[in-house]
Amino acid sequence: MRFLFLFIFSFSALVAYTQNPGKTPIDTIKFNSIPIIMYTDFSWDYLYPDDADEYFNVQNAMFFDTVCFFNEYWKTDEVYVYEDTTEFEDSIYVPLFDAYHSKYFLPNKGKFISEFGPRGGRIHYGVDIDCEVGDSILTTFDGKVRYAEYNKGGYGNFVVIRHFNGLETCYGHLDQIFVDADQYVKAGTIIGKGGNTGRSRGPHLHFETRYRGFAFDPEKLIDYETGLLKNDTILLTSRNFNYKSKQKYYPPVATSGKGTWYKVRSGDTLSAIAGRYGTSVNTLCALNGISKNSILQIGQNLRVR
Repeated sequence: MRFLFLFIFSFSALVAYTQNPGKTPIDTIKFNSIPIIMYTDFSWDYLYPDDADEYFNVQNAMFFDTVCFFNEYWKTDEVYVYEDTTEFEDSIYVPLFDAYHSKYFLPNKGKFISEFGPRGGRIHYGVDIDCEVGDSILTTFDGKVRYAEYNKGGYGNFVVIRHFNGLETCYGHLDQIFVDADQYVKAGTIIGKGGNTGRSRGPHLHFETRYRGFAFDPEKLIDYETGLLKNDTILLTSRNFNYKSKQKYYPPVATSGKGTWYKVRSGDTLSAIAGRYGTSVNTLCALNGISKNSILQIGQNLRVR
């Protein structure tokens, strides 16, 4: 029953037209093929078919999605915006489609050449897809661009798109970016061209899937052999984030015009801090005038961006 409850309310991005302007819609469900609008005060209304023709269009769908998902933790100048935690504490079904968001595209048809997980002493938070410089890169689902700029932490030209269900997909090392932050995009939109920018050893697409800041293996969604989705719904549990069990997240201590700073804690290393904030040891050393062999002191402030 718990899964059923979570499943129903994780559909909260379904489009709702409020016939009562003073109320806030949170969900719609269908009863005898007629949408029922659910409000935050636990009341509800029918949305009749005649109304549907007028109000159930793409523009209104996007508007109500914004109410549900595109305001919380919405920053267009940072890659990581959620208040991360050590563990994913719940299990939740996440629908990939609804009546108004029903298409999927593989971001690029190249081969998957590097998997998700531990790699070279750090976590590779996505998968790498082979491509050539100039290949078209497509967004996987309908969504809204949250981040679209050059990332100095290693991603190069980088795009993050948040989708109606709370998922975010990320596209790195692009040669060119064709979209802007706060722009709505449909599944299959060309958001940029494949490239070799940032910390990259050759042309490829770095592709990530995240839920509320937690990265999970895109293979949970996509069959690497066929490029097709495995299902129209995914179940995320703590087991999908076991790689985080021994990792702790400490937010920056300050952000100003002179950068973002982190306070060193017990057990920290330059490599761990660099991985945590999506940068490199060499960059940390350059920003702080230290060497790779420098001894870190607990309480020391390091500039991370």
